[in-house]
Amino acid sequence: MNATKLSLTFSLLAFTGVLTLLFLHLAPTKKQIAYVDTSRLVANYQGMITAKKAYQKKAAAWSANLDTLKLEVAQLVQAFRNEEKSLGRKEKALRQALIQSKQDQLAQYQEAIQAKAQQEDARMTQEVIAEINTYIQRYAEQKGVDLILGTTPNGNIAYAKEALNVTDELLTFLNQPAP
Repeated sequence: MNATKLSLTFSLLAFTGVLTLLFLHLAPTKKQIAYVDTSRLVANYQGMITAKKAYQKKAAAWSANLDTLKLEVAQLVQAFRNEEKSLGRKEKALRQALIQSKQDQLAQYQEAIQAKAQQEDARMTQEVIAEINTYIQRYAEQKGVDLILGTTPNGNIAYAKEALNVTDELLTFLNQPAP
């Protein structure tokens, strides 16, 4: 019986050891969690500031082109009004058709520019967000953070200790010159 008791004790100790190792392996470890104010992060990220300036430059050029076309149409209309009484029926009809055609072209150009502006804004924003996400991942890996949550002005985080807010630290990390 002594041998049986010893064998049982040994088996029990081995089983307990395996359970302990399993428990230690599967037991939840303390996770590092942080959050960022995403609106502030995006707005103050140098990459977004640069992208917005580039977009504004393009938008200014589009607006200047649009203003030039509007001026051309306005000049055509004014010239027509000034000369309308001296024009024959055919000439009036031709000028009115030309004005209408220019107005249609202006309207089409305006729509095309609006669509292009929306596409450009969406593309630019998507590229910047992708950059930020890459930096966030790199930051989390370097700092040993397991989870970074993002807050929005709508308040998707009900409460968090300010100590968990890494927005300023992440902004510094984001805006460092590339190595």
